Amino acid sequence: MSVTHPHATFPGIAAGRSFAERHPQFAPFLTGVALLFSSFSSPALSALLTFFVFIIGHFSADLKALSVSLGSTSARWMFGALYYLLPNLANYSFITPAAHGHSPAPGYVAGVAAYAVVYITVILAGATLVFSRRNFK
Repeated sequence: MSVTHPHATFPGIAAGRSFAERHPQFAPFLTGVALLFSSFSSPALSALLTFFVFIIGHFSADLKALSVSLGSTSARWMFGALYYLLPNLANYSFITPAAHGHSPAPGYVAGVAAYAVVYITVILAGATLVFSRRNFK
């Protein structure tokens, strides 16, 4: 049981709990993305870029809808590529169905888990590649 601070700005958010404790389903993605960005940029920039990936990852379905609705071929390709490159974090939000008493199907959970493993593996391989090419002299 978590205790909510009586003067909390956001009711329901327990005092003293980190983001990863409140949303553990996003921690592996964001850790991989943060490692990738930190392999080639400053700590502040990598934190900002990771935050942007988190926000855009929740709206990735809108990127696909935008790519379909645009008339320009180049814009369609750009937004379509962003849809497939950025993580689809909306797949990991089971809060609304759980609030209505529905649980996800086992096949869906297995597919989402496989997507996570593949995506995180590719991100960490990219971070390893970038980091191995850095010159520390």
